[in-house]
Amino acid sequence: MVLAAALAAGAVLAAVTVRGLVSSSKAPAARRATGAVELSALEGRPSAIAVGGGQVWLPDDQRGLVVRLDADHGRFTGPPVPVGPTPVAAAFGEGSVWVADANGSVTHIDPARGAVVGQPIQVGGSLSGIAVGAGAVWVADLQGGTLTRIDPATGSPRQPVRIPEGAVRVAVGDGDVWVTNSDHTVTKIDPASQRIVATVDAGRGPIGLAVARGTVWVTNSDDDTVSRLDEDTGRALGPPVPVGRAPVAVAVDGDEVWVLDQDDRTLTRLTRTGRRVGRPIGLGTRPRGLAVGASGVWVAGVDPGAAVLVRRR
Repeated sequence: MVLAAALAAGAVLAAVTVRGLVSSSKAPAARRATGAVELSALEGRPSAIAVGGGQVWLPDDQRGLVVRLDADHGRFTGPPVPVGPTPVAAAFGEGSVWVADANGSVTHIDPARGAVVGQPIQVGGSLSGIAVGAGAVWVADLQGGTLTRIDPATGSPRQPVRIPEGAVRVAVGDGDVWVTNSDHTVTKIDPASQRIVATVDAGRGPIGLAVARGTVWVTNSDDDTVSRLDEDTGRALGPPVPVGRAPVAVAVDGDEVWVLDQDDRTLTRLTRTGRRVGRPIGLGTRPRGLAVGASGVWVAGVDPGAAVLVRRR
């Protein structure tokens, strides 16, 4: 299970061809090649990625920083933002950036100023996932097997919800919150009552998940598959979809679903019905985080450290 890493500074790599797609981090900002894969080299080791406020936010757990890039062309927008020592997850929502640290704290960042707001929010445990939605910030604690709701206005955490099967990652849907568990299941939680609604089967080693248009997408890292579940009932919407090796993250972008295949260093594209589209896209880095922005899909990777933008076709 991948639950930590980092990111930092950057320079642009020379243009290369990646499986028929043009990879050009050297191209000027004006370039908008359809389907281009653009790499920006970064110091450190990326642990996660979030997009919002016109910027890409990249935690670096080697230096306890969050690097900021322009979400359209990948250039730096300002100095890195100091956060906790081991940031492992990031999310954008409620007009802010929220960074979860493995030391049990959450940092609130004002994206306009690129500055930390207040003191770190102490949640406890070893945090592994974060999401924003339903009027709250939601944080998964891998060590304690809990989910904690944070008021974004006050920064006050509520009493955590214990997830018996463990808490790995979290995503917010239409009136519900979903958590991948440490076994082969996912848990659905009512955000208002903070009560567990259901725990349903997915695949082996579920890690990443996304919820959109009534479907819950779950990456099963030990099965090399993605499960599709009905958001209302939790029932499987067909058999698991085979993808690359060790899928660790998934994101929905309109009618397209993108899956990070960590061991293959690729990005697999699916339709909303779970059909694979084309060949996997080589990323040139070992992917660890995935986020959707206005320009396309962003990936954080290591070995080498990089931010990768796959522009929309």
